This record gives sequence, structure tokens and C-alpha cells, in this order.
Amino acid sequence: MIPAPAAPDRATTASHATPQSVYDVIVVGAGIAGLMAAAYCARGGARVCVLEANHQPGGLMAGIRRKGFYFDVGDQSFEQGNILFPLLKQLGVYDDLHFLRAWYRLKTPNIDVQIRTPDDLPGAFARAFPEHAAATHAFFGALNRDLDHLRPIFREDNNPLLQEGILSLAAVARLSGHIALNAPRLWRLLHTRGSTQAADFYAPGSEVYDF
Repeated sequence: MIPAPAAPDRATTASHATPQSVYDVIVVGAGIAGLMAAAYCARGGARVCVLEANHQPGGLMAGIRRKGFYFDVGDQSFEQGNILFPLLKQLGVYDDLHFLRAWYRLKTPNIDVQIRTPDDLPGAFARAFPEHAAATHAFFGALNRDLDHLRPIFREDNNPLLQEGILSLAAVARLSGHIALNAPRLWRLLHTRGSTQAADFYAPGSEVYDF
């Protein structure tokens, strides 16, 4: 938690934008997708109007203020993807931004751990349920192997949206190949409940399985 900055004067903020009578593009919603779309249209020379019902932009990336403190409650998993940061670089704004990595704390009657690396969570589970330590490491090991196979899908050079011309076509081919090669794995991950996967490693009804 950090102290909340002073709220902007809405009347002053609104006065900075003088509405035009004609626009080439109207973007409804100032979430991350709407802001990106508006930025690219404006970079291409279009007159752009962005409409947002909330008092602040950001959509699911935004935070909230409660009792004098600001809480970051938005999506915090995009840094491992292959789309947002490259787009910010294309728009020429990446170097003007300062990013802070978010750390997490998981606190339960069994576990109290700060999650900073991929090994923190399985290690905490193994310490909380020492009699199931081997099963825990096997369970997370299986998840990590799935992720290792899927990581090429998220590489920048495999994203056709970030390439042009023949490079875009080559990226489509590579991406399609990775998806086809890992289609069974993707299907299983997207259509299998976590409890079903856990049953391969823990006895259903045990404390660690229920957790």
C-alpha cells in the first residue's frame, strides 16, 4: 500500500480537452485495448476521440483508492506476454514509463510466503505439508513442463502483429506450428480443472488436496 496521491480536479482536467465537431475515429472505452487502438490511430494521423464512463482511464489495469491508500487491483500478468511492451516501444512511449514489478504475499493458516520467483510457491507448499513434499514438487514440475512447451508461443518474434511483410508471414507460420505441436497440451490445460490435475499427485480428501 502507498499513500494515495491527491485526486485530480475533474473540472480542470476536462477543460484541457476541447471537443472537436468531427473525428475520424471514436474509441469507446479507455481500457488498455481502447488506449492502444486510439494511440495507433492517432499515430497514423487520424483525429481520435476516446470516450470513457469511469472517472479515470485504465480499465482493468487501474487501481482504487480506499481510506487514503491506493491499491493496485488491475491485471499484473502482462509482463510475461509478447504484446504490450513491444507495442509501447512501437508507439515510442516505453522509455518514458517506469515499471515496478509487483510482489505477492500468500498468507493462510498453513502458509505465509512472499512470491517473488517461480520456486517460492512450491517451496512454501512443501514446507507447509512436508509429508507431501515429493508430490508437491512433482505437481509443480508437471505444470512448469507444460509452461516450458508453451513459452515459444509468447515470443515476440512469433507474434505476427509485431512484424511486417514477409516477417509477419514467417511469424504466422512459426506460431501456427507451435500451436499445432502443442494443441493437445493447450486443450488439456484449458479444459482441465485444477482439482483434476491435483488428483494425479495428491489423495482426494487429504488436507493438501483440499487446499
